[in-house]
Amino acid sequence: MPHSRTAFGCCVSGQFIYTAGGVIDRQVATSFVEWYDIDKDSWHNLPSLPQPLFSLGLSTFNTTLIAIGGFNAANKPEVKIM
Repeated sequence: MPHSRTAFGCCVSGQFIYTAGGVIDRQVATSFVEWYDIDKDSWHNLPSLPQPLFSLGLSTFNTTLIAIGGFNAANKPEVKIM
């Protein structure tokens, strides 16, 4: 993973693994979004989340990546679906 972090959202769709958000450097929330191509063994960046989140749920629907809940940079729970 290009950006090392913990507490990120993760899901699998076909040959791709998606990661979003998470925590870096002593509890700093991030908005990174990346995907891994299993067949090609390579990571790629996607546009960032609208705001930093961690401990979020992540899913796909058709060609849409969906981030659900989590906590924002102020450590407050989010109830939005992005």
